[in-house]
Amino acid sequence: MWRRSRQAAGFTLVELLVVVIIIGILMGLISVAVMKATTVARDAAIFAEEQNMTMAIQQSMNDYGVTTYPPSDLRMTGPGDTNKPVAMYFKRIFPNYDITKLHADLTAAGVDTNNFDPGQALVFWLVGFSSDTENPLSGHLARMNGTDTTRQLYAFKKEMLVNKHYLYTGSTIFDGASFTTPATQKYRAYLYFDNNAGAYGVAYQGFNPYCSGALGSGTSYNLSTCQIISAGRDQLLGAGGATINPTGNVSYTGADADNIANFGGGQTMQVYVEKLKNL
Repeated sequence: MWRRSRQAAGFTLVELLVVVIIIGILMGLISVAVMKATTVARDAAIFAEEQNMTMAIQQSMNDYGVTTYPPSDLRMTGPGDTNKPVAMYFKRIFPNYDITKLHADLTAAGVDTNNFDPGQALVFWLVGFSSDTENPLSGHLARMNGTDTTRQLYAFKKEMLVNKHYLYTGSTIFDGASFTTPATQKYRAYLYFDNNAGAYGVAYQGFNPYCSGALGSGTSYNLSTCQIISAGRDQLLGAGGATINPTGNVSYTGADADNIANFGGGQTMQVYVEKLKNL
């Protein structure tokens, strides 16, 4: 009596290659999906942060009984320059404050009173003020540096509050000629522009707030509130400004394309503008 030999079942080389290819394709699809989900989540987080900052500014307006947004222009030429936006605003929210001290107090707080800096202005207004209404900027340097967080209107992340600006982790203050040259774009801050036509018409190191027409003409986006802008994934701000034109046929690309603004619903400016074109 003889026994029939049983041949062990196995995969052929071709079958193994097919399985490997299928696994590779699936892994590729999963990687793309994960990367896309991560990007969307990052954009959404930036937008949520901008929204929270906007609400904090609005809450401060309610607290001080004003209906206008605090100015993003903190420039003053000296003690007597009391008709500038920042001085006029201080007169309204701190009527007991000696406005002739403002220039010296701004300087002591580390504010650049000579140059328009909407990144610094964002921090200036959101770190809060002293409870002494006659000396509201007492201790403001420590607040802007993040060493005193007791009065903050918005809970800034300490690691991102650097040199009186709110920066992306590990980044440095702008040190080049303009934001339009990628090699020199080292400024990774959130920028704040109040909603008056004057502020919307001011360029900052080659970057302008977003408009659909000529700067300062009243065609600015989010004109009813303010603009808070982040450079997005590539951390390059681009030129901003009137480059947005919903009626145009050119796709919105470049450094601005992935910027996130507080009025874009968490979408990049490229997606936001493309949707406007289709309205």
